[in-house]
Amino acid sequence: MALCACVEPARLPEFDIVSAPSTAPDTFIPSIRHARHFELVSHPLGTLVRILAPVDDSLSAREHRLQASMILVLRPNAPGPARHARRGDTLVIRAPALRWAINSNDMEAYLSVLGLDERLVAVGGSNSYNDQTRARALRGALGQVGYGWHSPPNLDVLVASDPDVFLIRLKRMAHAVHLTRALSIGVPAVPSFLEEEPTYLGRAEWVQLFGVLAGVPTRADSVFRSIERRVDSLRALVHDAPRRNFVWAYFEGRDRWRVTARGPLVQMVEDAGGRNLYGDNRIGGGDFEIVVGTEALLERATHAECWIAGDGWPEPSIPPTVGAAVRAYRDRCVTFYNGRVKPTVDAWDWYQTAFVRPDLVLAEFIRVLHPARSSAAWDFLRPYPHFASR
Repeated sequence: MALCACVEPARLPEFDIVSAPSTAPDTFIPSIRHARHFELVSHPLGTLVRILAPVDDSLSAREHRLQASMILVLRPNAPGPARHARRGDTLVIRAPALRWAINSNDMEAYLSVLGLDERLVAVGGSNSYNDQTRARALRGALGQVGYGWHSPPNLDVLVASDPDVFLIRLKRMAHAVHLTRALSIGVPAVPSFLEEEPTYLGRAEWVQLFGVLAGVPTRADSVFRSIERRVDSLRALVHDAPRRNFVWAYFEGRDRWRVTARGPLVQMVEDAGGRNLYGDNRIGGGDFEIVVGTEALLERATHAECWIAGDGWPEPSIPPTVGAAVRAYRDRCVTFYNGRVKPTVDAWDWYQTAFVRPDLVLAEFIRVLHPARSSAAWDFLRPYPHFASR
């Protein structure tokens, strides 16, 4: 199993926190192949989950990383008051977890693919792409703890929701203090680093962690293996296809462009038969973005054969004078990833289902780059709408 070498990982516990062990209904432990920020381990205490926070070079970030790295001991049928307990860097929680709190929309999709939406008791807010989840939040049936990229979690809401597990998105390592605060008042908070995974299959494989916590590891493994197999078959469609140059950038206004230079999303387009003109996808984790001016963009993008142009809202646009200088624009190979959007409620399925189902998106990227090899319908992606009106 891969360990981050810069910080010593938490040690396996040598103590029995909850006595009288019992057998969970499904004790299967999946093999983790792609994810780098969690591990699953069989242990006499029960299934152990090691959460590994991302590495950062700064001292303060390393200290926060130690806070955010932990070991979970999953024990079925733990007594009510002791259903979660913390000792050092080890957290004991009751599994299967029947009551879930989350603070990021992408996590909703991981429960959805497992058929477990009804286990949600608290969400980040009311901007879910899922109509039923959004309706539950709006009528007060779900607590709203605040989205992880906007604010710290509302601890009063968490306590009132009484979750078996609170999966907390930490946008930055400095936010680990919110994890510590939640734990200090007895909330079983577990950090999520699925967005920091260096590969798109690593992100999707977090469904295995959801499955283990929910008590349905066999179901989660079946879901992920089917995704993995479909990705392999899609890659095979273009393994001998010529690479086509692409750039991933969208216009922010005021002569500024946001460029996705590397990360899981760029890797996906490369697997669809593309060659990234902007950046090096061999290093780093997560989606690395930079902001450049128009002149700097055109230094690399002029010869792009295809252009992924982002999620401009409410209606994306490319200045025609800039577009005319890029081959992809002249050839009308410009694609946006806002095909599944509900703008009136600010909901984007790109930030939900696309994380756990990269196979669906990969099929569409193959259609963008090599249309003769994929007949996938436009769903997450869509061609630049301004072309259709000309």
